[in-house]
Amino acid sequence: MHLEDVGDKPFIFVDFSQRIRDTAVREILQWANVCSFSHPECKAIPRLAGLSQPLFRPTRLLSISLQENEPRHVKVISGQLVPPGERYITLSHCWGKSQHLRLLKSNYDQFCDTIPLEDIAKTFLDAIIFIGKLGLSYLWIDALCIIQDSEGDEDWIAEAPKMCSVYANSDLNISAAAAADEDGGLFFADGLDAACPYTVDAEWSGPRAGKYLMHVPLAVQYVLDSPLSKRAWVIQEQMLAPRTVHFAKDQVWWDCAAVRACETFPQGRDSTKLTKLFDLDQTFWDPRRPLTATDLLLMEIGGQQYRSLAQLASNNHGEISASQWQQILSRYTKSGLSRLTDKLVAIAGIAQAVQLLKNVPEADYLAGLWKTDFPDCLLWQSSTGNSVCPQYIAPSWSWASTTGSISYLINCSAEEITFRPPSVLVERPGAVLDAWVDNGPQGKFGSVTSGQLSIAAPIYNIELKISQEGGVSCKSIRIGHRVFHKDTRPSRIFQPFLDHTSSYEKALAIGSTICAYFCKINVFEDPDPHEFRIAGLLLERVTVKRGTYRRIGTLHWSLCLTRDEFMASQKDLIVAQLINADDYINDLGEGRFEIIII
Repeated sequence: MHLEDVGDKPFIFVDFSQRIRDTAVREILQWANVCSFSHPECKAIPRLAGLSQPLFRPTRLLSISLQENEPRHVKVISGQLVPPGERYITLSHCWGKSQHLRLLKSNYDQFCDTIPLEDIAKTFLDAIIFIGKLGLSYLWIDALCIIQDSEGDEDWIAEAPKMCSVYANSDLNISAAAAADEDGGLFFADGLDAACPYTVDAEWSGPRAGKYLMHVPLAVQYVLDSPLSKRAWVIQEQMLAPRTVHFAKDQVWWDCAAVRACETFPQGRDSTKLTKLFDLDQTFWDPRRPLTATDLLLMEIGGQQYRSLAQLASNNHGEISASQWQQILSRYTKSGLSRLTDKLVAIAGIAQAVQLLKNVPEADYLAGLWKTDFPDCLLWQSSTGNSVCPQYIAPSWSWASTTGSISYLINCSAEEITFRPPSVLVERPGAVLDAWVDNGPQGKFGSVTSGQLSIAAPIYNIELKISQEGGVSCKSIRIGHRVFHKDTRPSRIFQPFLDHTSSYEKALAIGSTICAYFCKINVFEDPDPHEFRIAGLLLERVTVKRGTYRRIGTLHWSLCLTRDEFMASQKDLIVAQLINADDYINDLGEGRFEIIII
């Protein structure tokens, strides 16, 4: 199938009427060869993350005996029996409710001899067939390589900290993207016709006229919004693996640090050319330059911001910045977990790699946050509908303490800004003095049993008046005897983000008032429109302990004032603080107090 050149470069397309399983295998082999020999970014993954372990082998692997590239015999073997230089492949999949074969204490000896092919779940069997077609013999599947019923989850506790190395040292990760469970398989036939692109010669007035590439299957739709992408564990599986092949509903997709490709566009595009696409000052949004079909294709092929940890690090000179970690958390917390107690464990592999990239001690990682990113990283905000975890997962200052997704507002930290003129950090009155957590059996990157944070900052006793008109919003803030009203100078807007929906419900039930403490962390000055923005934590007192608090949310407050007016207003707030002796550990002067958050 040929399509005329509609952009700055012609593309080659595949006619899916001829698509069969073997053609996909040949395409994957071609992608793998190009990646192995021509992508320096992909070769650098283990080096970037400090994970280069040529002799690493998982504790167990599936050994697949082949006959004419077809599986004939499958068994569990010790990873130490795999010859040096042999490659292994991993599988990312959705667990189902069906009781398929698992590695158990009762069948361990049998599985070490043979696993009946006819009893293996369809997704697992398809993965075995696929790697046989690649001519490989070793496969890692969690359900068949980790003992699922060991006493006290002993084997799982031992294997979970190794996930970082298991995926980072694999040759390829298979993503069963379209399968909702183990019965789904890898190979799907529907939607193939829709995968073929076509052009439209648009002659409308108003929007830019010209030839547009119309392509129904998007990576966003078939990969990022696939059943598998909703599983939290898969985030680290795909970010740590050097390359991933997604068996999606429409076609096969390829991801590595350098390229995203698919059977429709087998040549893909260099990911380094995609970064400018989403910069409002660059190609895509430049009104002086026509929007071409190539631009639309780039948006589609490059739909995912970061496909691997190595790509993320290579875009930042081999390091992971605070804002990049925030993006990882935002993506991770949108995914689901069957056990909330896995919330920190399921991202532990990424945290291990990031710790090496940051070149900081393990002790700097505290319940999903980094000491080097304090205090900015404390300003995460919870999505509406989140609730308190029914059991203890993390201290209240950690995002892991709440259910559901979290995010960070643009400009919450003093890093580079893409979507608006950079803010100037005027003041950082909040400073973390000390922080610690006690960890569970998985170690420093695993579960947490307790923790606290000591912070020095201005603390205000405040009342928030909230309204349900057009969604929950804040109408006014009272600090001492001073009352600030929304959209009335000097206040332009103040927006509380409460961590748990129950906090809103409680406030609405008692006169729409939230009584809390405000811990001021950062002050920014925005040039356009000119305003000062205060960002901080909303806290409630833990009455049994002096100066001890629990986080209940964040507050962002914009003030339209000149610099002199703003500085004067902050001095007035110190007078209005009305803080009692039991509200703090130490009075540090100039309106700052030492408190503890648990």
